[in-house]
Amino acid sequence: MNGLLRRAALALLLLVLLAPPALAARDVPFLAGRVNDTAGMLSPAARQRIEAKLADLEKQTGAQVAVLTIDSLNGDALEDYSVKAAKTWKLGQQGKNNGVLLLLVKNDRKMRIEVGYGLEPQLTDLQTHVILDEIVRPAFQSGDFDGGIEKGADAIASAVRGQGVPKSIGKPTDEGPANLPAGPRGGFSVFFLLIVGVFSFVALTTRGFQSWFFYLFLTPFYYFLGGATLGLILAGAWL
Repeated sequence: MNGLLRRAALALLLLVLLAPPALAARDVPFLAGRVNDTAGMLSPAARQRIEAKLADLEKQTGAQVAVLTIDSLNGDALEDYSVKAAKTWKLGQQGKNNGVLLLLVKNDRKMRIEVGYGLEPQLTDLQTHVILDEIVRPAFQSGDFDGGIEKGADAIASAVRGQGVPKSIGKPTDEGPANLPAGPRGGFSVFFLLIVGVFSFVALTTRGFQSWFFYLFLTPFYYFLGGATLGLILAGAWL
């Protein structure tokens, strides 16, 4: 019995010794300024510009915005680590909770904006998603870390000042034919003209109510085909 216990204890000891070491929880770095680029994602010039902008924002509004870049979370949850960092650094004025943390994890390709309760009316969850998904992430995907982080910080500052988040550039606002690429737009035009042509042929080759119905039905289409001036000429000629 004792031999069995000794063998079991030895086996347990071997499992402990041979088990892969667990990743240590990621510590929050020392708060060295408003921009803490521990992952080395920013150029010195961009870092200085962002630092100056955030200092000016704090002077104007009292809000404290900090940027933190790290290599990896070491297995920590993104939200847990961002909350821990914001609490460790005690961002925001006492009693106002008006701090914001822009966290960027380089190797994990994750990012998050942690907003203090005092700034939630100005910087909503929807706005933080817009900043990350439509401003920061596209710049990162093109390799522009400086531009992504600086534009993200600018968008946060704009929201904190009550000016809202700048709209993304180059993104279509609707799905109308005018916003289609050249190929689909041309195909749509051909299809449209074909339909108008078929109904026009029916109107010209029939008589009675059906013919007049198609004449009146197609008149607005001829007008819109030509625009304001030419459209009047086409519609008049059709009638």
